[in-house]
Amino acid sequence: MSKSPHPLNDSRHTHLKRETSALPSRGHHGAGFRAKAAIVAGVVTKLLLMLLLPMALIGATTTNALAAAGGSALYPGETLYDGQSLVDGQYTMSMQTDGNFVLYNGTRALWQSGTYGRGGAWISMQGDGNLVIYNSSNQPLWQSGTAGHGGSRLEVQSDGNAVVYTSDNQWLWATNTAVQGNSLPSGARDIGYNPFAAHYGNQCTYYAEERMHSQTGRYMPVYGNAYQWATQAAAGGWTVGTTPATNSVAVFPAGAFGSSVGHVAWVIAVGSGTLEIQDYNWNHSGAHLTTHSVQVPRGTQFIYSDR
Repeated sequence: MSKSPHPLNDSRHTHLKRETSALPSRGHHGAGFRAKAAIVAGVVTKLLLMLLLPMALIGATTTNALAAAGGSALYPGETLYDGQSLVDGQYTMSMQTDGNFVLYNGTRALWQSGTYGRGGAWISMQGDGNLVIYNSSNQPLWQSGTAGHGGSRLEVQSDGNAVVYTSDNQWLWATNTAVQGNSLPSGARDIGYNPFAAHYGNQCTYYAEERMHSQTGRYMPVYGNAYQWATQAAAGGWTVGTTPATNSVAVFPAGAFGSSVGHVAWVIAVGSGTLEIQDYNWNHSGAHLTTHSVQVPRGTQFIYSDR
């Protein structure tokens, strides 16, 4: 149910029209009645102004808050109320009437805030940079945890990811739901298994290979240390480049992050000179999935899942 300003109530218009139409025509009455008619007309005009002015003020105070409904971004100070959505192509991020904030690909849910069962909830992209869902009593239910970054915005992207960016386009938070079309080259070889599963299941190489298989249905022909992957994948017909992209494997060079054999990770968001990645064995943590942001070291390459 939209919280946008309502038009003037039809019954008010009808009532005012009845009063006006009840005035007899000038051809049947003298000057005295014309004077009375003028007074009545003045009263009607004042009544109209009294009705219209408050509505205009309401519209003026809520225009900014409602401006984003139906667009693809929520800017500082803007709000989505229950029943309103952000849209980019097939992706819709809806503030539902049950209180849940949900990102859809068509009719399939990709992400949710988990705040269902709280009808009347609304979401605000606050001026301090925090994205917050409030219940009908204005108590916070969920937040992105991005306060302290004034001017930030929420964007629903054409790749299926929803991201909070700073005013200078730095990544702060994301749903991590980017979906890419599987348009791999026909020659991108599939070796049919994860070569790191038997003995290296706690390593970054195992996890990155599994993520690529989950995305494309193929296992890359990569066998060696992490820093060797770009060369091996390219030799196996996979597309490799230096441009960061979501849903790709980042291949970090030898020496990056203190590792003599390099590092590989799955890219879930791209910022300005930064990557949001998921990986195993970050800081020797073993088979522990870590999600974090890193600066892009010189010499980093990317194995793409969609080109």
